Amino acid sequence: MKSKRLAAPALLLVACQALATDDLPALWASSPLGNCFTNQHQLLSSLFGDDYGEDENILVTAAEFEPSIDRYFWIMDTTPKINGTRFLARSAAATGTCIVLYAPFVTGIELRFGQSRALPEEIRTRDAGGPSALSSKVVYRYDPQQKLYRPHQCFSRSAQVSCESVYRPE
Repeated sequence: MKSKRLAAPALLLVACQALATDDLPALWASSPLGNCFTNQHQLLSSLFGDDYGEDENILVTAAEFEPSIDRYFWIMDTTPKINGTRFLARSAAATGTCIVLYAPFVTGIELRFGQSRALPEEIRTRDAGGPSALSSKVVYRYDPQQKLYRPHQCFSRSAQVSCESVYRPE
């Protein structure tokens, strides 16, 4: 098992970050959410380093949303056996390949579709918690103007908390 490091995303960015992050909680504002790259290879290299292809723990799977002109795919690093980080990316001719969901500390994920069955309106994630950590849940809502998922509600032990503090120890 190889150790992971996040490469500096700024080195491979095609365009500036696609959204203003000043209104996001700090965890997401400093994340790669909204970053766009020329292609999938550059995106994966920015997240996991140039040798990501040699690492069996980096999984990329198609996300089938219909109907969609754009291509979506899930990215997950399975090195941590629980509470890994998941990304959802979109490839489009006009914008390149962009990270549209950044979901840290995920053990379970649930997609909630509207009537159209196109993109999920909500993506709900939960972590496993642990002996010294509280179990948390984050509800992401799709922002059609920004074309990405933003944290909407956060819960710790079923009680709603600020998304700014959801993953901080008490």
